[in-house]
Amino acid sequence: MLTARSGLHSAAEAREDLAIALAWLDARAGRAWRNLQDTTNEPILGAGHWKRDWRSWSRGADYYDEMRIVWIEADAIIRELSKGQRSMDDFARAFFGAQPGRAPADFRPLPYTFDEVVRTLNQVQPHDWGAFLRERLDARGGTSPSAMLRRAGWALAWREQPSDYFKAAEAQEKETDLFYSLGFVVGEGGKLVAVRWDGPAFAAGLAPGTVLVAVNGRAYKADGLKEAVTAAKTSGKPIELLMKNGDVYKTVPIAWSGGLRYPALERIEGTPDHLGALLTPK
Repeated sequence: MLTARSGLHSAAEAREDLAIALAWLDARAGRAWRNLQDTTNEPILGAGHWKRDWRSWSRGADYYDEMRIVWIEADAIIRELSKGQRSMDDFARAFFGAQPGRAPADFRPLPYTFDEVVRTLNQVQPHDWGAFLRERLDARGGTSPSAMLRRAGWALAWREQPSDYFKAAEAQEKETDLFYSLGFVVGEGGKLVAVRWDGPAFAAGLAPGTVLVAVNGRAYKADGLKEAVTAAKTSGKPIELLMKNGDVYKTVPIAWSGGLRYPALERIEGTPDHLGALLTPK
């Protein structure tokens, strides 16, 4: 958010990044059992949480990305109730700042409480902010992040081609990300580095750590795998994957005919573009 608001990212780039976060958060099957506030304990319990297996079930440190969506939703509420007269900028000006009496060079942390956040929000725009935030922090299941964003005038959509931002993330991680189609991410050497809980690969019995050797009888290559996914959309035939787990090889059919799916954002016609206003460089 700050990169777009400071002009370091374009609004389009910010939306591409946001689409990835939304898709990832919506795919968290762990929302059914673990509330958002509890995910703040993850970094305390152990390092390397972002590389653990089955993150879509355990949820990892979701508070970081999901609270970005919650605050976008809060901004939209402020804009709606104030008829465009106030926004999250007004909250930031009222809430952040140096503690009275401190020297300019005194950078000690300035702690705050939940009640202080609620009180300042109500000073900016009266609303039941306590109930709003507690619902977002405490609910299991509940409103999905993509549903939250709709209030800001944008919806999560799916494309057959990845955005530039998505491709850059794949290149940086040296991965082939088919998390939203077949339900897994392939790393170097064909190793599955992530499998989506309750996704097609999960249903077929695949797990992180197994190695993809071949696709429909041909040696695994990223482009070949994507071509097989696209072809299955027309043929309706299962995609045959030859997998290696230790010294054991096994052919695993995956029934998926939905084609390639990559996240994107699209405007909801007839609604105010609150997100666009929020991402405008200051």
